[in-house]
Amino acid sequence: MRASVFCLAVVVGTAPARAAAEESVDRARELFVQGVEAFQAEDYDGALTSFEASYTANPVNSVLYNIAMCQRALFHYVDSIQSFERYLSAGGDRISEDRRSEVRELLEDMAGQVGRIRLSVDPGDAELVVDGDAVPADQRDALLVATGLHPVVARAPGHDETEREVEVQGGRVVEVSIRLRPTGSVGGGGGGGGGGGGG
Repeated sequence: MRASVFCLAVVVGTAPARAAAEESVDRARELFVQGVEAFQAEDYDGALTSFEASYTANPVNSVLYNIAMCQRALFHYVDSIQSFERYLSAGGDRISEDRRSEVRELLEDMAGQVGRIRLSVDPGDAELVVDGDAVPADQRDALLVATGLHPVVARAPGHDETEREVEVQGGRVVEVSIRLRPTGSVGGGGGGGGGGGGG
């Protein structure tokens, strides 16, 4: 791992005035230290669990950086990219330019390990499922996924369920359009996918 990983040992924040909040912050700090120790021991699963629990106990933005580093070490590139993006967005001007530049480099490094799927379906209110997870409507234009094969399922009441297998290459956008066939109708449902430009 990069030497920059040692900046994981950041302060988890100041304790609020109320006793319950102080207890939560103390617990978050304890979990954070456990995460640092696990990361340095290359126990990335354990480190991720501790950092996520620390963030839940006391959601300090800097912990998102540590979460993203663990996810990257575990090759969970989609999760890592999303965590880094949340870190940059929420941190704003509080993030130093050096750290911001480092994170941008890490994002660029991982860009070749992911791609995007642009989904469209008829009827428009049909449910779309990728890799077993329902896709929210606001993510259908640019769903971030790892490279490789991904099953895409579309279903809607009164229509035959349709499934496609989509291959995604690093840095590419794949267009997938599915037209569901009304149950009992004659003829095939439309669908397909093709490579697009880098996203």
